[in-house]
Amino acid sequence: MSKYRVIIAGCRDFDNYELLKEKCDYFLQDEKKEDVVIISGHASGADALIAFWDGKSRGTKNMIDTATKRGLKVAVVRY
Repeated sequence: MSKYRVIIAGCRDFDNYELLKEKCDYFLQDEKKEDVVIISGHASGADALIAFWDGKSRGTKNMIDTATKRGLKVAVVRY
């Protein structure tokens, strides 16, 4: 089985585990045919990014922009 590598990122003040779980399950539901591997930060080899963004954090915005430029599948959850 192939691996689907995903970065899960968010603002430092994000602490809503239920929202994280709900949205990750939703965005990864079509990838269940593959092993999902969570990787860290700007690690190479990512297939997708799930970002939890407050609309202000420059770090998370940079992560979203970088992932988009690199052609990753990007899902942004605004909170």
